[in-house]
Amino acid sequence: MAAVVWPLAVNTTATCVVLLYAETNQIEDPRLKWREEQERMLKEYLEDASQDLAVSELAVCISRLQFVDLY
Repeated sequence: MAAVVWPLAVNTTATCVVLLYAETNQIEDPRLKWREEQERMLKEYLEDASQDLAVSELAVCISRLQFVDLY
């Protein structure tokens, strides 16, 4: 089975266009699947970062309270 190539062309408005050939056996553009995967990974990262930030903010608040109690 030959490798499927998804060539790009640039039209006069400088937007990318995927050229699909009828003889290819792959229906979906693999870049769309990769974009979905990137979006999923970014969402997961942002959720984790948000949780980490909340924990860090809590630690700072606790440190400030302990510092105030010293004086």
